[in-house]
Amino acid sequence: MNGMNGKWIDFPTLSFHNHIMSTETIIPTELLHQLHERLNKAAKGIRDPEAMDRAFKEMNRMREELRQRIGTVDLAVDLVRDARNQ
Repeated sequence: MNGMNGKWIDFPTLSFHNHIMSTETIIPTELLHQLHERLNKAAKGIRDPEAMDRAFKEMNRMREELRQRIGTVDLAVDLVRDARNQ
């Protein structure tokens, strides 16, 4: 599919079929279809303010739910410190 500036977005196909981790079992077909549509719009530079607002609210909801469930996670600080010590 042709994106902005003549660039292409390709969805690679696998040369084998993995029955354990196939997209049919991991990602529901309808969700995969929505993702494909949104990637096409993004590649063409088409912005949907309403969809962006819904996504923003959903991400905030999930972030707050995770924070309430397990607390604040400061993984990045430890990872940066470990990287500096190597």
